Amino acid sequence: MSSKTIIAVAKMYGKGRVQFPKEVREILNLKDGDKIYFIHHELGIIVEKAPKLKREKMGRYTVTV
Repeated sequence: MSSKTIIAVAKMYGKGRVQFPKEVREILNLKDGDKIYFIHHELGIIVEKAPKLKREKMGRYTVTV
């Protein structure tokens, strides 16, 4: 059996919006505009900060590398 530690509780608002509690934002080092992964796992949902992708200009095109 796995142990769980509840660190914060959030409420869902209209259109599915959720404000991440300060404790969670600090642990994940979330800043305004960051993207978040929601990963389906056999034990539940895992929430991770998505990595920032590097974008480079190649001629008139911008590509993600």
